[in-house]
Amino acid sequence: MRNDTAATKSLCVTGVLTLAALLGVWGCKSSPRSKPAETPTEAKQEAPKDSIPSLDNSTSCLIDMMRNPTGPFHFSMLRKDSDLSAPFTSEADFTPETLEGSTSSSGKEVHKISSVHSDPHGWGVAIMVLAAPLPSASGAMRMAQSTVAAVGPDPAGGYDTIKYVFDTSRLSEADKLATKALLGVQDYSITGTAWITKDNQCMVKFTTDFEQHLKDDTISKVHYEGSITKK
Repeated sequence: MRNDTAATKSLCVTGVLTLAALLGVWGCKSSPRSKPAETPTEAKQEAPKDSIPSLDNSTSCLIDMMRNPTGPFHFSMLRKDSDLSAPFTSEADFTPETLEGSTSSSGKEVHKISSVHSDPHGWGVAIMVLAAPLPSASGAMRMAQSTVAAVGPDPAGGYDTIKYVFDTSRLSEADKLATKALLGVQDYSITGTAWITKDNQCMVKFTTDFEQHLKDDTISKVHYEGSITKK
């Protein structure tokens, strides 16, 4: 486990990232689309430039699906930090009228969550608790947007989706310089996969790994994953 100074620096970095993400995921959705990077070796095809979705907007669409469900689905999310003994986990069953779920951050204690759609405030609070890791995950994906490339059609969770990959190792040092300065780190890397619906470009499944090399030579790693599955 890292020392107190390293942990404090990590929290500061996470705070910057979360703040930036909150401005996008829980607010405006109109971020511009970025130029796609060269397709990675595992990609089956390179999509036209104008077909690469905004990961930010696709994440906002996922939240919209939770705010106003049109049918029943199961939601799950996980965040695992390298310096914490247990991950944050959440899951819930949604219908257009109700949600029933739980969260845990200790690996032992489980907190039950329930709400009805007729209570907008309670419903909104429940979503924010269940999707607590999503703003920082979205912030990481936003920094990797320019590297997004299409792999091809790959259904997920009962949805008709296209699989996309992203990897900041394909960025030049010059491209990463501003972000490294913002985060206050020696280096960072972000890799992941997103499954996005073909019709309305909603993200229904994702995995993201965010690694930071801090200035005290410690390394911080965070793994995120989440999914929505039709019932």
